[in-house]
Amino acid sequence: MADPEPDPLAPAALRERLATRLGPDPGAREAEQLAVSGVLVPIVPTEAGPLVLSTRRSEELSAHPGQVSYPGGRREPGETLVDTALRETLEETGLGQDDVDVVGHLTDVETFKADLVCVYVGLVEPPVALEDPLTPEEVTERMLAPVAGLLEGRSAAPALREPLTASSQRCLGTPYPVLDYEARVLPRPEARERVHYWHLAEDTTLWGISGEITARLLRDVLDWTPPSKPREVDTQDDLMP
Repeated sequence: MADPEPDPLAPAALRERLATRLGPDPGAREAEQLAVSGVLVPIVPTEAGPLVLSTRRSEELSAHPGQVSYPGGRREPGETLVDTALRETLEETGLGQDDVDVVGHLTDVETFKADLVCVYVGLVEPPVALEDPLTPEEVTERMLAPVAGLLEGRSAAPALREPLTASSQRCLGTPYPVLDYEARVLPRPEARERVHYWHLAEDTTLWGISGEITARLLRDVLDWTPPSKPREVDTQDDLMP
């Protein structure tokens, strides 16, 4: 009898998949885009399974207020894109470079404004020495979602929530369940790509660029296929969660 396949979410198996399926850093990008950004998807291995770390953007921000996003931002002069992703991760979450093992490059995503988002994946091995986020005005919460729940479109993890305040600065993040998954699509040739949505709470959805990054991570590393067909919608407004 053949040996059973190892659990792909076990720490050693997940690290091996990331190491073999992610690409090396492609290096500098040509400046054809309006802007180039570096983004990190931090994965936290735990005894109960790996978690992805994201943030909730402040409602006071002009761009994407209140949305769930992975740490990242625009490249500054003299930086590599990995440098950018790590700097933004420190600024937004308090995780320093020594706490993150950048395993590889996941993908490049072009936004509707023709900006380029270069995405890397890093492993975060607890315990970590969290620092105070340098831009607390931009982030109101650090969030953790189970990779198993993202794969299956549902999980039973408790929905514990607390804001990122002085009393909780040393918590790595608030655990969220995955309530359900859906996808939508505009049936038009110029906008045929599906939009992914993972609902984590009544007012909290992982979607947009962050949803697309999540879908590519699950697909490329864990052979994920969406559990349901996309629902066709009529207008761009119908793509809002």
